Amino acid sequence: MGGKRGGKGGGGGGDDGDFAPIPVPKTAEELPIYAHKEAILQHIRDFRITHIQGETGCGKSTQVPKYIMQDAEDRHKRGEGDGVTKIVVTQPRRMAAITLARRVASELGEEVGKTVGYKISGDAVAGKLCFVTTGFLLQVLVNQPEEFATYTHVILDEVHERSVDADLLTMLMKLLMQCSPKVRLVVMSATLQAHLFAQYFSAVEEGGSMASRGGRRPPPAEVKPIFVGVRTYPVQEIFLDELDDHFTIKGGFARAGLDKALNEFWKMEGGGRKGTGKGKGKGKSE
Repeated sequence: MGGKRGGKGGGGGGDDGDFAPIPVPKTAEELPIYAHKEAILQHIRDFRITHIQGETGCGKSTQVPKYIMQDAEDRHKRGEGDGVTKIVVTQPRRMAAITLARRVASELGEEVGKTVGYKISGDAVAGKLCFVTTGFLLQVLVNQPEEFATYTHVILDEVHERSVDADLLTMLMKLLMQCSPKVRLVVMSATLQAHLFAQYFSAVEEGGSMASRGGRRPPPAEVKPIFVGVRTYPVQEIFLDELDDHFTIKGGFARAGLDKALNEFWKMEGGGRKGTGKGKGKGKSE
């Protein structure tokens, strides 16, 4: 499966006409999340915890941190607030933290290390908007819990990718949020688990509201996630026994691996050669 590719050779695909081109957004405004920008920012201002649900490709990982940072700067120009932000964004994998930092820095027209940085085990680049691994932030807050109060916003991204580190960090966040009332938390997920996390953190929102009301029980906190849409791509099925029709795979481990897979496939299909499998050959024989 894939998008529009070049001609055969060097691992390329077949005819350009075999694949539909993937629509790549030219600007951030073309991403699905852009239509929800103001709603997201208003919710972050009004509530301590914001839950965002959006599938892969909607732009939440790159755009939400930028929205928060740019909104603070715009409000400062209007005489509202000091414009200072210190944002940390968690990612489940090291590579994601690095690539997202580079992507956001590129969108800002900067190099990594000026406004945007990343911190992973064994490597760190400073920035007031910092992408980190879940494990890295967990270790920082376990050993230096006072560091939490220095952030203006904490963004837990990809929370649907559950792990021991992620669950421990979620529990720690709930505790620290009660000690640091000025910190805003944004929880982002690509699945319906956003409702689960919204319910989990609702006590923090209600507790903060109760303190502000002199101990009287507040109205129910806003726990409904903000759904920011999904970017869909054209998908085309290519079966295992059709790969050679679409791609040129020469020598090396790739060729050996494909040949081995095809041999096993043909054995499972009764020992026949190409045309007896699930691909177009079978369709022709029916």
